Amino acid sequence: MQIYTLLQTDNLRSFRNCDLNLGIGLFDLFIPEEKRYVKDLKNNKNVIIKKVIPGEYTVWDKIDIIGPNKTVKNIVDDFKDKYNVDIYYINYKDYTLASPIDEDDDFDKTIESLLKENNVKYNENTKYIKIEVTGSLDNVEINTPTIR
Repeated sequence: MQIYTLLQTDNLRSFRNCDLNLGIGLFDLFIPEEKRYVKDLKNNKNVIIKKVIPGEYTVWDKIDIIGPNKTVKNIVDDFKDKYNVDIYYINYKDYTLASPIDEDDDFDKTIESLLKENNVKYNENTKYIKIEVTGSLDNVEINTPTIR
């Protein structure tokens, strides 16, 4: 029925989502929500205090850094070239892996080698590693979707 509805209209109110839980005998139909976008955060004077890179995004959007054995320098350069962003920290979950602003010894190491060096447990057979970056664009803090 949903495919038929999709062919007839693009009105989201015409669709239904279903939550079927056989464990407790729950059958619930509800109207799906509109996509929620992460947007620039502004203060009460309408000045941007947190900039969204690469623009509005949803929780399903990702930034993919393509290529094997990417070093901290490669990641910093990619962000500088694509988004004109200065990166201060590269994090994996609660661990700070590198501080590129200092251009320390970690600058030429890969993310995988930094994880092993810091004894951080991660699945080595995974297709990608999710990282987070802290940085700024024109002295405004940035917010990014998941980076992998």
